[in-house]
Amino acid sequence: MRVITDLDEARRTILARRPPEEATLPPRMREGVRRIFGADLSAAEVVGRILADVRREGDAALLRYTEALDGARLENLLVTEDEIAAGLARTAPEVVAALRTAAAEIEAFHRRQLRQSWLAFEAHGTLGQAIRPLARVGLYAPGGSAVYPSSLLMSAILARVAGSRRSSSPRRRGATARPPAILAAAHVAGVHTIVKAGGAQAIGALAYGTASVPRVDKILGPGNIFVTLAKERVFGLVDIDALQGPTETLLVADDAANPGLAAADLLAQAEHDPMASAILLTPSAALAARAPRHRGAIARPLPPRRDRRLAGRERRHRRRAGPRDRDRAWRTPTPLSTSACWCATRWPWSAWSATPEASSSARPAPRSWATTSPAPATSCRLPAPRASPPSTSRSSSKSSA
Repeated sequence: MRVITDLDEARRTILARRPPEEATLPPRMREGVRRIFGADLSAAEVVGRILADVRREGDAALLRYTEALDGARLENLLVTEDEIAAGLARTAPEVVAALRTAAAEIEAFHRRQLRQSWLAFEAHGTLGQAIRPLARVGLYAPGGSAVYPSSLLMSAILARVAGSRRSSSPRRRGATARPPAILAAAHVAGVHTIVKAGGAQAIGALAYGTASVPRVDKILGPGNIFVTLAKERVFGLVDIDALQGPTETLLVADDAANPGLAAADLLAQAEHDPMASAILLTPSAALAARAPRHRGAIARPLPPRRDRRLAGRERRHRRRAGPRDRDRAWRTPTPLSTSACWCATRWPWSAWSATPEASSSARPAPRSWATTSPAPATSCRLPAPRASPPSTSRSSSKSSA
């Protein structure tokens, strides 16, 4: 863990942003690249090779890379309806109920974002904008390190609300691990096609189309550095939602925050990816000292292998920056522009007004989020300014004289 008490130094180091193509792969990833490709390639070079092969060879390249990268030798690339039904049956009823509740909340949120077609009849003619849903979208469901049915729901429900008629979801780890919760989430969200592949090769299949995987109009969903670079590379051939990975999370908190929950939030983000970055920004020296002490208690219930892996990532990437005054802390998220920014403070609206570039949604925090304090603590979630507004619609403007 790295602790920085000077905000100017933090801006130059841990808060600095770099384009994904300049990312440095961790040693274990570099070793895997050398083993598979026979050369010390950058992440961008790896993605370039994979996309070129998928575009040229189609299913054959998709099967080959799924075996080489994920250790899964597949006989077919698509999950059958029977497999989806079996996954739903194996999922605990309370998990299915939680997925349905989450789906309803996500749908209610996105229905408020829907854009409408409009016409204006003017003296010189008629102006208007027609909003039409895309026919087919691809929903990337990350899963190389853990299971994230919520990520699939957030992309799939958005596509459904927008009116897309078909949706495809690649699934990482091929045939070796198709967690029932992912299949249950796909069922709840109404996903039509699930591909037994992930990574850059799955992005290529969605963008170019193969004999088994239909080409899509837009690709949504987060992923690791290879997925992010692949989405960047195919943008223009297909549309994308944003470049969300690897995970970059900033937690802005003051002395009203519960240190145990602050640590849990950081650890939950650190497990996403070996290159994930979780940063606690606080003007409270007490919180900066207390939050790391909860790490062992939080990670202890995890399986030993996952606990060790998470501990390594947490040591490399969880950092603390302690600006000396609250107002400077609130102004920091704007230039950082992380993929997710959370605010756990007494007065989160101060943070919101200090970061005008970020569109924000806020809700009262659970009581346990705050320690005993004279003022109520509230949680404010600030979505990333760099991400484009969620949309799976195509719009066109016309005028007639």
